[in-house]
This record gives sequence, structure tokens and C-alpha cells, in this order.
Amino acid sequence: MVIAGSNLVTNDTETSDWTATSTASFSITANRLVLVGIAIMSDSSDTPEQPTLAGFGMTWTFVNSAAHDISGQKATLFVFRGLDASPSPNPDTLDFSVVTTMEGACTVVDEFSGIDTTTPTLQSATNVSGGNDTALTVQMSGLTNSANAVYCAWGIDDDQAITPESGFIKLGESQNGSDSDTSMSMWKLTPQDNSPSCTIGDSEHIGGVAIEIKDAGAPAATSEVPQMALKGVG
Repeated sequence: MVIAGSNLVTNDTETSDWTATSTASFSITANRLVLVGIAIMSDSSDTPEQPTLAGFGMTWTFVNSAAHDISGQKATLFVFRGLDASPSPNPDTLDFSVVTTMEGACTVVDEFSGIDTTTPTLQSATNVSGGNDTALTVQMSGLTNSANAVYCAWGIDDDQAITPESGFIKLGESQNGSDSDTSMSMWKLTPQDNSPSCTIGDSEHIGGVAIEIKDAGAPAATSEVPQMALKGVG
């Protein structure tokens, strides 16, 4: 089965102070990989806190993060994954909570089919611009299988569109105008590319998290043993 990705929901939290926020209600499919990218902007100079996720009765596992702005009002992109054979309730909302008050949040939630349900993700890598820039690349190691796919989430501390590298498919994008933050997700299957990149129009801080998604592999071959009639028996 070939890996395929699609966006489920995007959400932006445009409130001056929050410790809890939720997406709109949406549905997910059993035994599909769900990847969640959320860019969080702190309140004043606090470091963005890794949120706790809840929804669909599933376990949400932290994958990686990229602190794309570490000066002044800080911003960090966090990526989580979830997979369940019987998500319930479904549909549901995806809920985020933190202890320290945060400022804004931009969320993209995507779903992938054709994945290995035992080990859906392999390596992950991150990169940050370290200052204002208009492009960024996340360098991964070589992919372990020719059928595996690459996912990458991006966060910038501005409300402007993020353009994916040519050949990558944009899944979702969330912009927060009041708190000036954006998150975007993209993916690619073929030809394989282990150095995803993005560009933006105006120079800003950029951060990215890339993940290798493992293919389900070919289904096990089945064969029927022909039955031989035995004459004179019975």
C-alpha cells in the first residue's frame, strides 16, 4: 500500500492569554498516522511550554520541537503523533493544555494511510534559522526505504504564507494575525527528498521539524495448495 497524506483540520488561537485551546470537531480514520504540528508563541519572555494533548481517547506522543524564536516574545513549533485502532469518541476535538499562560497558537493536523501501524515514524530532524531569513532547510539522514515518505512542519513568527519546496505537497496552514505566528505542514513521497525546505516572502525566524514516515510494506503473499483427488478412497 502506498503512503498518502491529507489535512484533517487547522486551527489558530487568537487570544491574548490561554492555558487551554481546542480545534474544531473533526474525524480521523482507524489505524492511520495522525501528525500534529502546533506553533506556540509565549506571553512576554516566557519559554513556550510543551502542551499536553487529549482527544479521541488516544495517546499522543511527542516527536520533536524547533524553537524558532528564542529572543523577546519566544515561539516554538511542537510536533506530536497518534495512531489508534478504534479512536473514540470520533469525531472529537483535539485539546491542548499548558500550565504557563501562552499567547497564540497555530495548529495543523494531518492524517496518513499506507503506513506501518507498529512503527509509523522513524527518524526526525529539526532546524532553526537562528535569525531573520526567507528560507530554511531541514537535513535528514538517508531514508531507510524507497517507499517511505517525508513529512515536514514549519513555524514562523509572522502571519504570512509559507511556500513548500517544489515537489512537496502543502497539507495545511494556520495563520494567527493578532499574535503574528504561522504553522504549515507538507509531505512528499517520490522522488524521495531527505532535505525538505520552505521559503517565505518577508524575512522572519523560521523553524522546521521533519519526520520519516514508514511504509506498511507489501502484504504477505498467500497461496492455495491444490487438493488432489485420491481415486478409490472413500
